[in-house]
Amino acid sequence: GWDYGRRNRWETDLLVGFTPKYEDTRIKVTLTLRQQFTPWSLPLKRAPRWSVEPLTCGLFMSTTLDNRFWTQEPGRYPNSYYNFSTKVRFNLFLGQQVTVSLANRKALHRAVSFYYQLSISELNLVSAWGNSYLRPSDYLSLAFGLKFHLLD
Repeated sequence: GWDYGRRNRWETDLLVGFTPKYEDTRIKVTLTLRQQFTPWSLPLKRAPRWSVEPLTCGLFMSTTLDNRFWTQEPGRYPNSYYNFSTKVRFNLFLGQQVTVSLANRKALHRAVSFYYQLSISELNLVSAWGNSYLRPSDYLSLAFGLKFHLLD
């Protein structure tokens, strides 16, 4: 991914991942295109190499590279039985992150960030809207991660 804009507040990332076999016969490869906005970064006075980003927000689109998932409803289902794609998900997220700049300028990466984000897909948002029996854990996802900043 890359950071850009005024004070590097915008980030665009292309992520490649996988889902282990778990309850399936094979591993699934996933691709995600993610756009993030970080309105402000607060440096810590007692630790000048550290900063806190109290709000990150954005959206991402993900897909699974497996022919068992589809973008258009297969003919084996009655017309309009499913009104959504199983191959592509659009998500909104909110989160926070903490970043430490590394002093060693010869290192491969210039900084490391720890982040978390709370997200919801468009399908889960529609499901949650009219179903009061669903709990937030049924439609929200929580993710934790490390991000290595490679270039200045």
